[in-house]
Amino acid sequence: MAIAAVLVMAGLVVGLVLALGGGHGTTTGASPAPSGTTPTLTPSCCPTTAPPPRAPSFGFRVLKSNPVRGSSRTRINKVRGTTRRAVQNIRDDLGRMYRLAFLVPADWQHDRYGPAFQLFAGAARSTARAHTTLLTLGPDAGKRFSRVASASGTLKISLLLDRGGHPFTAVATADFRARAVRASGGATLVHSVGSYFLRPSKHGWLIFGFQVRREDHPAA
Repeated sequence: MAIAAVLVMAGLVVGLVLALGGGHGTTTGASPAPSGTTPTLTPSCCPTTAPPPRAPSFGFRVLKSNPVRGSSRTRINKVRGTTRRAVQNIRDDLGRMYRLAFLVPADWQHDRYGPAFQLFAGAARSTARAHTTLLTLGPDAGKRFSRVASASGTLKISLLLDRGGHPFTAVATADFRARAVRASGGATLVHSVGSYFLRPSKHGWLIFGFQVRREDHPAA
């Protein structure tokens, strides 16, 4: 199943494409036990309940990171540490967004994707909320799937540096795949490919633009 891409961008981008209780009482109508005898207690049997599904472990693997200098005077070797930290933070923030959007059962079982959309900023957040089917496991995932068995993903990240060598804009291309077990039997390979335009904030790197497509299909 292919889902059309949505592109949202804002600002300037240059060169960057998740008891049982007991008590005492009287039972009405019950015959008292004969004097001197011990009543026989019949153990009650409680139906066993399957444990709730758990989110699979997941973390993006960064295939490539590329700093783009805002000035020819910016020396890459002097900003290598800053660039490395930015790449790690972007990887972690996008990983969190995908876990909340696709993997946390308490969220996808109840169409509760608000925490995932907190990683979007401004107009991009409003647009993301309007495209839940594209950006998450889906508003009806609780009916369609019983669990998400596994997940993996890769990232390619480009960072735009200012004249001082500090990252101020980034684009991350994400390739995410998950195996979702259908409630009716069989499985679906969830496949999301997207480019996310990000800026740093006091809350981490936030998405201010995105272009995403879905290529979900039945798993072999």
